Amino acid sequence: MVRATTRYGTVKGSKKEGFLAFRGIPYAQPPVGDLRFRPPQEPKPWEGILDCTSFGAPALQLFAVSHVPQANILQSSSEDCLYLNVSTPAFGECKGISGGTDFVPDTEAKLPVYVFIHGGAYETGGGNMPLYRGERFAQDGIVYVNINYRMSALGFFALEEFERESETTGNFGILDALCAVRWVHENIEAFGGDPDNITVGGESAGAFTTSILMGLESAKGLFRRCILESGSILGVARVAKYGEGHPVIMKEASRQIASELGASDSPEGVKKLRSMSAEDIIRAWFFRPDGTHRKMRSDPMLDGLLFHGDLIPNPRIQYLNDVDLLFGFNTDEGTIFADKNMTEADYRAEVTRIFGDQAREILKRYPADDGHTSFERMSDIIGLSSFKAGMLPYADTLSGRGRNVYGYHFDYLTERLKKEGFGCRHIAELNFVFQRDLSFVGGDDERGRAVSDFMHRSWCNFIRTGNPGPEWPAYREKEEMLLKIDENPKAEELPRKEELRSFEKILLMEQGDA
Repeated sequence: MVRATTRYGTVKGSKKEGFLAFRGIPYAQPPVGDLRFRPPQEPKPWEGILDCTSFGAPALQLFAVSHVPQANILQSSSEDCLYLNVSTPAFGECKGISGGTDFVPDTEAKLPVYVFIHGGAYETGGGNMPLYRGERFAQDGIVYVNINYRMSALGFFALEEFERESETTGNFGILDALCAVRWVHENIEAFGGDPDNITVGGESAGAFTTSILMGLESAKGLFRRCILESGSILGVARVAKYGEGHPVIMKEASRQIASELGASDSPEGVKKLRSMSAEDIIRAWFFRPDGTHRKMRSDPMLDGLLFHGDLIPNPRIQYLNDVDLLFGFNTDEGTIFADKNMTEADYRAEVTRIFGDQAREILKRYPADDGHTSFERMSDIIGLSSFKAGMLPYADTLSGRGRNVYGYHFDYLTERLKKEGFGCRHIAELNFVFQRDLSFVGGDDERGRAVSDFMHRSWCNFIRTGNPGPEWPAYREKEEMLLKIDENPKAEELPRKEELRSFEKILLMEQGDA
């Protein structure tokens, strides 16, 4: 038997090639029934041995095609989703509970820990996805953890009644992540991990969540380092006063959806929401009663309670945990989010919707003309504002405090990525970092494997020590040096620095020319 003992009870895992895997460990009580739309609650202790040999269900979600939710529920998903997975290379043998030999983690190993938070626009994904399983991290001496958390309506429904009940609203998915990281800090020694050497990281929405945790005083001391791949909560769609993360917009949209479900923003209405089908709530989040698709995002909300607007838009003058930081972006982050058939009128309308009063200057700087299609311009703006500029305040703040800060620019364009037509797109780096399914991004050749070996080794080095390796220049606010990662990694100045700093001003809600 493979087993480990947590604060809540003993869990049964399985032995893999070079590590022990414990899957589907509950880090909170199931958020169902009366616990729906409430902060996560500490798991109840159990007697006996809990079978953790298979993944817990990912958060309830709709089946998605090309990032667009469909009307059907993903069958493997569930409202009962607050589980995490641990893979540890630190283990030995002991006398079995039922005779024979058991495999158990070496609780004295104190290996570095990596907690990965998956992306998916807060609407899709889960820790059971093959890409996120992290086998190579475990095989290379890292205790690897990934987590599920509530998403879309069940994670980010924003009613004032929830605020009266729980002193926050619209951020249950963020509270889940905080709860999971706290569970790791309190229990990871049981799996051979070092609670004083935890790195929390994520990609896209996972990076947004990581950046929020960096700014929560309630997360102080839970982790030592952070990795931001492709963005922070400063992404413009999440915090601009015209964006979906704004409390007025989120509360108004949530009230409208509740009304369509026959519920009000009141104790009675919330009771009704907790009694109805979770699947119906998820569908209503994305589809109007007439069946048309609702343009509704699932983003954390600046509620002024869990975290404040002032805290997130400018961490240089507000609270930010002292951590080492590895951050970076891909060259063509915005391409998969823009419509290739977008007209100039569509482009102008979308920029105006997102940027409001700032749109005129942005459209002047990035005109759709003979040299640049509306698709190219929209892709560029999305990439610069949503996935690149928002990480700079975190890097500047922490480097200014003397923390280890390193940045990267991923620019390895394989033949397959070229044929896709989206360039070195969003998410493309993940297969190389995790050394998983390289063929999916065209990296399953000698050159691609070399890039993957370098990236994975760099991530492991950073998780262990806070330094990814000698090839990496330290990032400093005044110097702004990154590592450009392609076939021949080399140091470079922050690309398109002036444009990124311009979007940073917008994200920080500062006045100035766009």
